[in-house]
Amino acid sequence: MQVEEIFDKKLHKLEVRINKLEGIMIDALRSNNIFAMDPELKEIWDNEEDDLWDNI
Repeated sequence: MQVEEIFDKKLHKLEVRINKLEGIMIDALRSNNIFAMDPELKEIWDNEEDDLWDNI
């Protein structure tokens, strides 16, 4: 797999995660609980396997 393909794949994953985070943050703000934490959010923050630089 070429570097460009890896980069595009990782960029897409980041875009998906950003969209999920935005949804979670909007839900937290609507609930007036800024500290509302979804288990999926914790999983996203703790995920180190998708480091772009490890694959280049």
